[in-house]
Amino acid sequence: MNMTVQDINQARFKIKFKGLDIDEVSGFLEIVRKEWEEILSENTRLKEQLKLTEQRLKEYRRIETAMIETYVDGNKVSEDWKSNARYKAELIIKEAIARATNIVDEENEKFGKIRQEISELTAVRLHFREEMTKLIEGHAKMPELADRK
Repeated sequence: MNMTVQDINQARFKIKFKGLDIDEVSGFLEIVRKEWEEILSENTRLKEQLKLTEQRLKEYRRIETAMIETYVDGNKVSEDWKSNARYKAELIIKEAIARATNIVDEENEKFGKIRQEISELTAVRLHFREEMTKLIEGHAKMPELADRK
């Protein structure tokens, strides 16, 4: 039963012979009424406080959810950046390897051409030497030929 202060104020009791002292009962009811008013007032205040606390809790949970989402999004962005950085690093490494391979291939080609030129020059030198040797021998034999005449 939900008793109100008005219920207490309107409470009436039968008076019987050798019954209760009306002033004492009235005084007691006044005390009960005041206590009941305080209890109801405190109950109302506590309900309002609970409502405010529940609203704050709801707001804190909303903030917590937003913070968790932000954290998760931040981690995702961070992972995306890391992944992107790894991908770019791999591309840079592949490009460097390709450039290095091209440089090595070009240098090997140049080296091959130089070796070819050296071989050709060596052959020309040998041919020139043979020709010079023949020419020198030919000149050396000339006085002998002149003496025979």
